[in-house]
Amino acid sequence: MGEIRNKISDFAKSKLGFVYKELYAFRDWWRVKRQSIFPYHFNKNRYPNFFTTNDYEPFSDVTSKVDRVIYCFWTGDNEMSENRRKGYESLAQNSGVEVRLITPQNLQNYILPEHPLHPAYDNLSLVHKSDYLRCYFMHFYGGGYSDIKTNRNNWEKAFESLESNPEKWLLGYTELTPFGMGKDQGIIDQDLQYYYKSCVGTGGFICRSNTKFTAEWYAELYKRMDNFQEELRKFPGDVKGRNPGYPIGLLVILSQIFAPLCLKYKERIIHNDVTLPVLTNYQ
Repeated sequence: MGEIRNKISDFAKSKLGFVYKELYAFRDWWRVKRQSIFPYHFNKNRYPNFFTTNDYEPFSDVTSKVDRVIYCFWTGDNEMSENRRKGYESLAQNSGVEVRLITPQNLQNYILPEHPLHPAYDNLSLVHKSDYLRCYFMHFYGGGYSDIKTNRNNWEKAFESLESNPEKWLLGYTELTPFGMGKDQGIIDQDLQYYYKSCVGTGGFICRSNTKFTAEWYAELYKRMDNFQEELRKFPGDVKGRNPGYPIGLLVILSQIFAPLCLKYKERIIHNDVTLPVLTNYQ
């Protein structure tokens, strides 16, 4: 079906020219406009048997706070590339707050004895280890997270905005595109693509620790780790999890949990694009 659609698109592009471009521009405009005309309202009955029907309470032994720290994760022993190093330096020099790089050498300093890493953590790909850790740190510590990519923005006012609004739990840049928001999760995928601007992107954000958002994020992550534990033991991941047998799809333990929770708790989110990193030339 996708191949046929592409052929039709190529044919229309070559034959219709300007009209084709205008129609696509209108389509992109409508994808944004319709979200304000028909705003999203969460209804758990719309998603039976999906994890957003759960209502976990914050942990009784964890403080809810926003630390003025931006955490970045480098989860392997491989050397950071020059582009990554420059990206990290740009964040450290411009954000206006402390930036901490978490590596395998200092990770254990942050793992709480009463809340250890999942037993299958060591078998995750390096990319999925970063996905896991941003959930762990946001739930137990709070503060900022950023991919290791160039970001020359100052984050101080963004931190102030979240700190001064205790009813808000998450601040981040508005999701850029409906594509890649969800896959094979049922009707929630349709809603994520339709209402993607209710969500914030996973490449940079600030989070209040130990809220219902982070508690549900952490609980679902842990559940999925339980489900993958045996297969991960047989087929541990490489850098990006592209090795044969590796059981976890790219989006499964981050975006496919984080984005549905953004819809569920959209009223608890502040949209602020200062956390958006540069998304080109970062490898």
